[in-house]
Formats: sequence, structure tokens, C-alpha cells
Amino acid sequence: MRGPLTLRGRPGLSLRAYLVLLVVVCVVPMVVFSVWLTVTIAREQRAALREGMQDTVRALALAVGRDLREDVHTLQAVAASRSLDGPDLTAVREEMRDVAASQGRWVAITLYTPDGQRVLDTARPLGEPAGGDPDQAAVRHVLETGRPTVSGPTRFGPESFAVRVPVVRAGEVHYVMSATVSGEAVGEIFRRQGLPASWIGSLVDRHGIVLARTGNGATEAPAGGPAGYPLTTMVAREGWGGRVGLPEGAFYFAYARPELTAWHVVLAAPVATLDWPWLQSLGAIVVGGTAFLVLGVVLATLACRPLTRSLTRLAQAAGELGRGHTPALVSSPVADLESVGRDLEAAGHAREQAERAVRAREAHLSALVNQATAGIAQSDLEGRLVLVNRCYCDLVGRAPDEVIDLPFTDVVHPEDRDRAEAALRGLTANGPEAAIEARFVRPDGSFRWVDASLTLVQDAGAPRSIAIVALDVTGRRVAEEAARAGDVERGRLLAREQQARQEAEAASQAKDEFLAVVSHELRTPLNALRLWAGILKTGPADPPTIARAVDTIERNTVLQARLIEDLLDVSRILSGRLRLVIVRVDLAAIITDAIETARAAADNKAIMLITALDPETGAVLGDSTRLQQVVWNLLSNAVRFTPAGGRVEVRLRRRGPDAELTVTDTGRGITPGLLPLVFDHFRQGETGTTRSHGGLGLGLSIARQIVEAHSGRIWAENRAALDGRIVGARFRVALAEAAH
Repeated sequence: MRGPLTLRGRPGLSLRAYLVLLVVVCVVPMVVFSVWLTVTIAREQRAALREGMQDTVRALALAVGRDLREDVHTLQAVAASRSLDGPDLTAVREEMRDVAASQGRWVAITLYTPDGQRVLDTARPLGEPAGGDPDQAAVRHVLETGRPTVSGPTRFGPESFAVRVPVVRAGEVHYVMSATVSGEAVGEIFRRQGLPASWIGSLVDRHGIVLARTGNGATEAPAGGPAGYPLTTMVAREGWGGRVGLPEGAFYFAYARPELTAWHVVLAAPVATLDWPWLQSLGAIVVGGTAFLVLGVVLATLACRPLTRSLTRLAQAAGELGRGHTPALVSSPVADLESVGRDLEAAGHAREQAERAVRAREAHLSALVNQATAGIAQSDLEGRLVLVNRCYCDLVGRAPDEVIDLPFTDVVHPEDRDRAEAALRGLTANGPEAAIEARFVRPDGSFRWVDASLTLVQDAGAPRSIAIVALDVTGRRVAEEAARAGDVERGRLLAREQQARQEAEAASQAKDEFLAVVSHELRTPLNALRLWAGILKTGPADPPTIARAVDTIERNTVLQARLIEDLLDVSRILSGRLRLVIVRVDLAAIITDAIETARAAADNKAIMLITALDPETGAVLGDSTRLQQVVWNLLSNAVRFTPAGGRVEVRLRRRGPDAELTVTDTGRGITPGLLPLVFDHFRQGETGTTRSHGGLGLGLSIARQIVEAHSGRIWAENRAALDGRIVGARFRVALAEAAH
């Protein structure tokens, strides 16, 4: 090779360098794309593994919480036993031992007095000295809050925890009952999930102590030691904890908090599980890409050596032609390049003929420009027109002599003129082209939409003029405006369709949540029935126990029947089969009967029932049974959501032609967002099976349907204090009085 090719005396790259650069440019993007694709897939895999870990730990937390709820419900049922009211602690201890044995994973049941003394322990004989008791703080917490608690570890060891509930009689806590549960039950939950062998599942209390642990060789590891997870990162109910160093190595971990506890279920997976696959793929692509790049450069250099030599000789021949000499014939092993050499020789002879042909073509070009269907013009660097064709004159509505020497922007609509001037000023050697869409205004005031292309014409690197090509796009703009009008209408239809879909999805979600609540509420009394049936079957047959069991079974049977009756009422209402027997009824008497029915529930919570029934209120036309159901539902709802020691007021008075019933409570009121929906089917203030209040949430919906079937009105509102706080809820029912 004699040396690198040059362009107009300026140094440039050799042909070989260009070919190597071409290979690099072709291969490198493929390598970069492969690396990007691998990293993207690896990130998605890591994200999928991370989501899988979070789903698994959430399921573990739900399983632990479910078992804890079952323990609480069972212990509450035991706490309701009437045998606790008698003086015979020996019988109580035998009964509790049978209950603990029936649960399988319960270690012991302990009974504490309000002053913190342990009076009964199924794990110790009666009368044995109590000694130091580490459970005093948890017992005091139950006494102060009156709610069930779960805590651990207990005096039975770090692998156990305690479930405690208050024993309430007549609104006062007589005892605190505690059931000690083996932590092995939690470990069994972990093992049932089938975690990978390298993963670690742990149950960690709020002090960072391990209550249960399994996986990664830790199945036999003792509980009670520090977990090693940073508690400061586990502030939410559930989430992703990130990376942590454990004695087994580096791990990623996710956590979730079971219900009723301040503990965390923690699931840890080795870092290599999430990081190693994508690092391995990335390394393979980098090594392979580098090898292919080097191989491509070598092969390109060897294959293109004859081509580069031939092109060098052709470049020399072209230089001779540029200087006005006829070049010698270039021979080359590449047939196409040898043909180029012959063409260069012929080009020298044809040069003179070409110069003559140029002048002839200029005359023909002028004729062709005038025949073009696009507006063509040329201006100086200041934008003044020096040449126009016939179509351009038609676009601006002027004769050629009126357009020549006219600034290009003078015919542009005033609203588009700034953009046109900016496009002209923006033409430079580095940016010689610009395009704008503007309106050309005619002398009669009409205008035409044009798509104008501006090109800076240069000669020897210096700007000489500006070429303008204008296409008439008026028809297209008219069509686009019509299309935009159609798009607006389609947008409205789409918005309505999306709103309808959202409403349908919300209704479906509400029904799913309602079915979950139905399942939970129907199962709760069945659990109590099954428990007491088991006690009657296996426990002592003394009369107090039998009486208590019969009372509990009867109460839960009535509750089950009421739940089923509510479901049947909803079915009758939705199918239009609700039948009313309309007669003249005394509304005050109906309200009095309903109050007596609800009084027992109010007395259990020490709630004061206040009544103010106007005797002058006339009779109404209605079904006495269904109207009593409406009043009972409103009273039951008020008692349920009123805290202990609160007040519920029931008033009846005449308001115009109507008899108005008002039920007011001192509870927490109704969430403002729920207030318009409180009477709808499947709408509840609290969803799921973790609600603080029982029931199916159908009472208000049934009440509204019955009232409306009587041509009446029912509505709800919040009671507000002077400072704007909500201090209770008020429900009103208006029924037309019967004609005398």
C-alpha cells in the first residue's frame, strides 16, 4: 500500500482503517444490545424473585396470623366458661387441662387475678408457690387495654409464646387467661411452605429475638438468640429489607408482620440466588463479544487487502482526472474496480462534452421548474425573493413581478410569521435545512396552508442563496381538523367506558370482600359450637358445665340463624320477593319492643339507652315485623359501634306529615367517603376478616330496602362537635302517618 487516501489535500483515514472501523461499528452495537438485553432480563428475574419472596413471606405471615386468631378465639371461648365463676379451682384446672390437651400445641393454660397473682396453672399442681413470673408486664397490658395480646418468649423457654385474653364478667375483668403455645407450631408452618433449602425463615419478636427458625441447615437451630436483621428497616407492616450479613453468609430478606403481634416473619434468600445468574450471563456475553470483535477485525483486514490496494490506485487515477488529465487504465483483481478504471479513462474524454451539456440542461431546467406542481422559489440570504415559478405565484395570489424582491415572510400569516423568520435565521452551514408549516395569505384575505422546506445553497463552503419549496397542504389540514373533531368524540366515549369498567371492578371487589366476611362470620359461631360440643363429649358432665355449654350453643345457634336470615332477606329484596303485610301499626310500641331486644347487648357494654317517644305521634301504615326489624338493625348498629360507657338515644316525633325516628350514638361516626354508600349492598366501613366489629354489614342495606318499600326515607349523618370533630352518627327514618 502506497499510503492513505486523502480528500482534497486534507489527511484522512486509510481504507484499511475504514474497514476495521466498519467492522467495529457493526459488531459493537450487537454486543452492547446483548449486554443490555441480558441486564434487562436479569433485572426482571431478580424483580420476579423479589416479588416471589414478598408473596411467600406475606403468605407465611397470614398463616401465622390465622393460627394466632384461632388460638385467641379458642381461648376466648374457654374464658366464657361459667365454671370460672365458681369457687372450685380444682374442677376449673381439670377442664383447662383437657382444653390444652385437645389443642395439641398448647403447653399450659394459666389464670391470673387483676392484681397479677397466678391462681391456676395447668402445668403446676394447685397450691404450689408461684415464684418469679416473667409474664406480669403482659398481664398488666391485658388488664389496661381489655384486649387480647400475643407475646413471647415465656417462662417455658424462648421457643414458646403466650396468647392472653381478659375474662370479663358484667363489664369488668375478673381474670386474665393465658395459653402458652409452642413455637414448634410456627416452625411447622414454615416447613409446610416448602421453602428452598438455601432459604431461611424466621419468626422474630420486636426485640430481635428468634422465636422460630428453619431452612439453610437451621432446622435444628435453637430459638432465643438474636436474629441478625436490622430492626430499624422493618418499620412498615411488610416490605423489602434489602441485603444483610448473617452467619451463613450474605442474604436478601423480606418481612411481614402477622396480625395481633409486634413480631415479624422474615424470609432470607442467599445473595447468589438473585445475583449470580445475570453476572454469569453478562460475563459470557462480554467474553464472547470481545472474541467475535477481534475475529471480525482480523478477517476483514485479510479479506479486504486486494480491495484496498485497488481503491488506492483508483484514487490516484481520480486525482489525475481532477487535474484535467486522462488517467491510465487501472488493473485490479476485482472485476468491478477494473471496470471503474476504464470508466475513469472514458470520463476524461467525456468531460468536455459534459460541460456543453450542462449549459443545455440549465435552459431545460428553467422550463421544468415552471411546470412543477410545487411552489419553487429562490431568495438571497436576507430572504428577498429573486426567482419564483408559476405554482409559487398561484399560492401567494400574485403575479411574478409583484413577488420578485418581496421578503419571503411578507406573504406569511401574522400568527406564523415569527416561526418563518426563525427558520430563515436558523439556516447555517451545520444546519442547512429547515421545514415549517405556515399559511400564505393572499391579497383577498384568503389563505393556503403550505409545507415549506428551506435549504441553504452553498458554493465552495460559502452560503450563496436559499432555496424554497412550498407544497399546498390545505386539503390535508381540513381533513386533520375533521379527524380531530372525531377524536374528541371518541375520547368522550372511551372515558365513559373506562368509568363504567372502574365501577364494575369496584362492585366486583366489594362482592369478593363481602363473601370473605360471610365465610368468616358463619365460621365463628360454628367454631364455638364445635368447641362446646367437644367439651360436652370429652369433659366433665357436671350441671354448671352442661348449662354453660347449652347456653353457648343456643346463643351461637341464634346468631347463626340471624346471619342466615339476613342473607335470605337480601336475596328476597334483590329478587323482588319481599312481601309486606300493610296495616295500621303503633310505631311507638314497635320501637319499645326493639329497644327491649337490644337492651341486653347495651348492658353488656354499659351503654346507656335514652328514649324520647312522643305519644302524639300518630299511627303509620306498615308491616309491624319488618318495621321492628328496621329499628332493631339501627339499634344493633349503634350499640356495636358505640364504645363501652357510651350513650344511644332513640327519639320519635312528628315532623310535618311524617313520623320521624332518630337513632343517635356517641361512637366514632362514619367515614366521610363511606357516608354516601353506607346503605349500599356489599359496602362496609371495614373490610376483610380482621374487622374490629362482627356482623355481615347487611343490616343498613336491608333497613333501607324495607323503609323504601313503605314509601319512606332513611338517611345517615355525622354528629360534629364545636371544633369540627366527629362525635357520633345519627340515622333518621321518615314514614308517612296513616290517615285518621
